[in-house]
Amino acid sequence: MTDYSEVIKQKLPICELHPFVPPTIINTIYTAPPPNSLNLTLKLKKPLNSALTLSQAWTKSLRPLAHSSIANLKNTSFQVPLVPHKPQQYTSLVFAPDLNKNFQGTILGPRGQNLMQMQKFSQTQMNLRGQGSQRMQSGIVNPGDDLKLHVQIKGCALNSVIALKMVYDVYYNCMQPDALNRYKQIQLQQLSGKKIQVQQPWINMEKDHATMIQKTLQHQKNELKAHAKGVQFYEACLQKAKIQQNGNTEKEETKEQLNTKEEAKIEQNQIQEQKITQQIKNDYTELSEEEDLLPPGME
Repeated sequence: MTDYSEVIKQKLPICELHPFVPPTIINTIYTAPPPNSLNLTLKLKKPLNSALTLSQAWTKSLRPLAHSSIANLKNTSFQVPLVPHKPQQYTSLVFAPDLNKNFQGTILGPRGQNLMQMQKFSQTQMNLRGQGSQRMQSGIVNPGDDLKLHVQIKGCALNSVIALKMVYDVYYNCMQPDALNRYKQIQLQQLSGKKIQVQQPWINMEKDHATMIQKTLQHQKNELKAHAKGVQFYEACLQKAKIQQNGNTEKEETKEQLNTKEEAKIEQNQIQEQKITQQIKNDYTELSEEEDLLPPGME
């Protein structure tokens, strides 16, 4: 075994190894035995009182897992777990339409609670960006800060659409006189901590969104029920058609059997008539030999 401490000392000087340690201590640091390559392997517990080797013990422990995985693959109803798929994120910008109004205050709200509630409801990330939105550092301009004042929305397609509608509704509704007074009352309520009954514009939106979700779920349930009823009706029609087809085949079979029976009876009657006529001929031939007399038509 090679002494790794000597190799390290040859390649690196002492000052690079330990700049703040005296050389006497450095010599004592590398007196430890070199690492053993066997210690780097995985340590698996070998069963006690067993004559199996490590490889045999590993195969024995992994055999049930292999059998279960093979059984799952053979099973037709087994579904392989899918990889968690994250929806694609979209970025949309809502620019301030009128710079004379307080765009930042209307979107942020008191203590930023309005923006936080909109983020929580729409499940998106909303940030104010553009000129005047952030304190500029000396000589540093972040991407997007040189644009006009806007709201940056990040999220999936449906959530970003909901967030866009909320931003438009909050801004344009709050710019009206009645809504602006209501908005100021909300600010005073949140700053003072007192509970004042004020109509909040986003609560109605939450209710509308909840009712829309309930309607869509009910519509999906109705579609599933209608589909199930259609499947049942289709199966019943198939069963009736099969029964009618079986009845028609049975009727055809009975007709064929009757026809075959009638034909067999006619054949039997013909055979009996032939036998009777042959017997009569034989009797008259015997008499004719004795008396030379035959009835008319028997010659």
